[in-house]
Amino acid sequence: MRRKEWRMRNQPFADVCHAALRQAVSDHAARIFMDTDPAILDLLRDEELRATLLA
Repeated sequence: MRRKEWRMRNQPFADVCHAALRQAVSDHAARIFMDTDPAILDLLRDEELRATLLA
């Protein structure tokens, strides 16, 4: 988990990461992320990762 956290926090567009985390649990998440790798939505919905990055 530390590696995932480090990877997300050290991106140049951290605000985009936080927006993606918020959108991943929205009612329209499947539509918003339909053009991305399917694993991305699962990653953004990971409870441990969300708790760490949104704290």
